[in-house]
Amino acid sequence: MFATGDSNGVIRLWEATGRREILTCKGHTSWVRSVTFSPDGKTLASSSADETIRLWNIPSGECFHTLQGHTNWVRSVAFSPDGQTLASGGNDQTVRLWNIPSGKCFHTFQGHTNWVRSVAFSSDGQTLASG
Repeated sequence: MFATGDSNGVIRLWEATGRREILTCKGHTSWVRSVTFSPDGKTLASSSADETIRLWNIPSGECFHTLQGHTNWVRSVAFSPDGQTLASGGNDQTVRLWNIPSGKCFHTFQGHTNWVRSVAFSSDGQTLASG
């Protein structure tokens, strides 16, 4: 399965082998900038130009958290290897860490002097990179 997001805020999940659409998730009000699956494949995170991150239950397609805190487009999201933390980076020049069960931001990193276009955890979850 793979996921795509479009300029209308719609996310589609596709069957990888047959390229058949299997699920549609609607909720964002602007461009979807990034999508990523949790390590266990049960959650999809999406970021958008509408300044939000949404967490979707797979396979139901229901949004169970809308994460708000960025003050401009959210460009990138990444799950920690244990699936309990989500990192996000945005045009507000910040990187934020979110607790998945609660949906709350627990840390904001500042210091970038331009948009944060990517975030990634190391395989052991001890290091976070942003660019």
